[in-house]
Amino acid sequence: MMKTKIILILIGIIVSSFTVTQAYDFAVDGIFYNITDKSNKEVGITYSSSKYKGQVDIPSSVTYNGTTYTVTSIGRDAFRDCTELTSVAIPFSIKNIGIYAFNNCI
Repeated sequence: MMKTKIILILIGIIVSSFTVTQAYDFAVDGIFYNITDKSNKEVGITYSSSKYKGQVDIPSSVTYNGTTYTVTSIGRDAFRDCTELTSVAIPFSIKNIGIYAFNNCI
């Protein structure tokens, strides 16, 4: 009985970790963002199950719910498996590009 409870707890943890991986705080014009620094109003591009396609022009800032955020990063796996992506315009505001951000795009 105890082993069954442990297995169910482990399954719950694994499933919830997949959900968190694909989570985002908001989307504007088809680009998905996570707030990375609330006090400095910074966001990063994040992965979404809706694949990015064609040309993506990352803005240097984005406004959501009346707050303007500076786009400072491209997160881990953000464009992963976006095989229909043709180009990405990256603004000078980007300070960090996460590991595997463009993995398997070709």
